[in-house]
Amino acid sequence: MQRPDPKKRMIQLAHIAKAQLRMDDDIYRANLKAWTGKSSTKDMSLPQLEKVHDGFKSLGFKPVTASKKLPGKKPLQDDVLRKLGQIWTQMAAQGFIHNSSYTALEAWAVKQSTHLNSGVAIERLEWMTEIASSLVEQLKRWHRRLMLEQLGQKQSTSKYPQVLDQYMAFIKGGQHVRT
Repeated sequence: MQRPDPKKRMIQLAHIAKAQLRMDDDIYRANLKAWTGKSSTKDMSLPQLEKVHDGFKSLGFKPVTASKKLPGKKPLQDDVLRKLGQIWTQMAAQGFIHNSSYTALEAWAVKQSTHLNSGVAIERLEWMTEIASSLVEQLKRWHRRLMLEQLGQKQSTSKYPQVLDQYMAFIKGGQHVRT
């Protein structure tokens, strides 16, 4: 029996992580770019793929052995909170925030929950089921504003994915970003 190619296995793990984390393609590629400087796993070396694997694990990826089965479909709450974490991590990788920890994200979310929850703060991120989608949209708007500012644009009609693409192209072009 032939041993599997380690690089091929790491690329497979990256795709499994993307699926398990239910990550949008634009966020997936932006995270790859932030962790390794490359937006495609095919172009990465084994050490870069290991960085990608570590990055996905920090976002909650749990590799599953063949003997284990994934639990049934997770509630939307988990998906929305995972998306929130993905955007937060991307913002940290781009230098827009200085603390990418879950604790920092939760602190931000608690502050935001006050005006999204009729003036009452919700103390734990996992309790924010009712406002989780609003938090994601609010974080995307903040991220979009920061990217546009770095691009030198005060206003734009472009939506979040398009601004993210423009910003990633700007970074790829070797432009220096103000932090």
